Parts: sequence; C-alpha cells; structure tokens
Amino acid sequence: MSFTVGAKVEWTPKNRVTPVQGVVVTIEQEMLLIRYGRGRFVRCHASQVQPSTALPPITQGMTLGQAITFSATLHRKIERGRQADRLAWHAQRHAPRDGIYLGTRTLSDGTRLWESDEVGYIFSPNAYHTAALVAFSLTRNPVYVPMDAITIV
Repeated sequence: MSFTVGAKVEWTPKNRVTPVQGVVVTIEQEMLLIRYGRGRFVRCHASQVQPSTALPPITQGMTLGQAITFSATLHRKIERGRQADRLAWHAQRHAPRDGIYLGTRTLSDGTRLWESDEVGYIFSPNAYHTAALVAFSLTRNPVYVPMDAITIV
C-alpha cells in the first residue's frame, strides 16, 4: 500500500490494544515517519500502517475545496432560564445551495451559568455534533452544515 505525506493513518503499537492515529510526515523507501499526539513521532514500516477510518463516512470522500450541495444550516439557539441558559444547535432547512467544503467541526450543546463578575460564564457541555464548515459566498461567513444535509457534486 502506498501513502502520501499528510495522509491520516493508524497503527497498533506493541504495548497497546487499540490503534493510534497520526499523520504521515515523511516517507523514506518503505519507512514512514508519523506524527501523533502532541509533537510525538514514530517511525514505522509501511506494512504495519493502515489508512485511518476515524473520520465520519461522509468526509472520507471529501477533500478541501470539494464542491457540494447542502439543504440545511445549523444555528445556535439560546433558551434563557432563571439560573442557567441552555445553548443548543438546531438545523434550519432551506432550498439546496451550492458551496465549498472547508472542513469538519465538532459543535457542543450545553448549559452556561453566570458565576460572578470575576469569573464570568461557566459552560458545561452535554452533547456533541459533527458538522461541516461550508463557504457559499465570497462576501459572507462560512456556515455549519449537518452531515446528513450534504450531497457531493
């Protein structure tokens, strides 16, 4: 199997059961230098490494700058409470639009509580969502799009 620099890969070290994920930094003959964690590197033979399957299935066929069509966007709603506010992401459906895929982001729902003037708000997440970041205009900010609202052009 051949790999390219920047490819996301995974391998299982001798002292672990679960695979570790990283990014190929350099390739010398059949040896790969892989960056993982916070600035850690490991040198592995290409036969010990597999392509990473950590990303959601929709993003495996998508690349930066890929043309897509989307039919919903995500907006954050704030529900005010007496002691705490609830923040949640809600999908808003609309007519299909064309856009360019910029990447994947993790968005969180949760509650925020005002602590004091010195501390400010404390946010406690309770749910997470995966969304695509999509640009649809040169003069407007990119938007978050639910993964199930995307079709690849």
